[in-house]
Amino acid sequence: MPNHFRVSRNTAEEFIKLFVNRLAYGIQRDKPLPDGSVPYLKQKRPLDCDAVRMHLNGDITINLYAINPQTQSGHLWILAEQPLLASDCRIYIYNLALRLGVPVKGGGLKDGIEVFPRQDRLEQGAYGNAIRAPLGVHRKSNRRYWFYEADINPEAQLSYLQTLKKLTGAQLHELTDGMALPQAYRPPAPVSFVPRVSVPGQRDFRILDFVQTTGKQDSRNWKAQCPSCARAGRDRGRDNLGIKISDSRFYICRAGCTKEEIRAALGQPIRKMSLA
Repeated sequence: MPNHFRVSRNTAEEFIKLFVNRLAYGIQRDKPLPDGSVPYLKQKRPLDCDAVRMHLNGDITINLYAINPQTQSGHLWILAEQPLLASDCRIYIYNLALRLGVPVKGGGLKDGIEVFPRQDRLEQGAYGNAIRAPLGVHRKSNRRYWFYEADINPEAQLSYLQTLKKLTGAQLHELTDGMALPQAYRPPAPVSFVPRVSVPGQRDFRILDFVQTTGKQDSRNWKAQCPSCARAGRDRGRDNLGIKISDSRFYICRAGCTKEEIRAALGQPIRKMSLA
């Protein structure tokens, strides 16, 4: 069982200064669902010190939304001196990972590190990616995950993090000068709507006939479990598959599964058109 603590309000305030850029948050369920997932329930009230104290004590586990739609910026846990543009942070992290030979999920790769947030900006009213707040109890593993080089209690961890040098906006600008997001990880170019000519006697494939959306969505896409990922034992969060809300013919797996792999996993392989 993980240790429980009784942290002070001051400790919670120091945590907020380091990790919180937006007051939206969710609380993780106490126990996994039958499929093994442990989802978060979005809260209507804003985050406050009491919720952070409960998280650090081990009474609840919260997640945080990295991007603030008013500024389109967010903290990376390469700790920043102030909120920085998510787009610049992503350029730096992706290029650094590639230079070090560290694989990053997406861009055709199904395995590797995950970079959050996954988007550069949000539409008004959108939330983006939520990630488990540091130092709390993960309800699935029932463990805490600490930062190295400090004693394993919240006060010592936050004291240590305060001593670390923080990245400034000027330094990030210098580090990313002349860089761009690698081509494989850039969002696809918008596709113009082209009415499909139906073949007599052949029903058009509709992805929503075969998958169930989770109720999660961003400004453009429904979220669902990717069939190809699920067949390989991945995507327990059931949100790898994005299905365009305005036209469900368009769907994509953020872990890099191809449409051929998705259709094959559904038992609906893409028909090859004959020119004969």
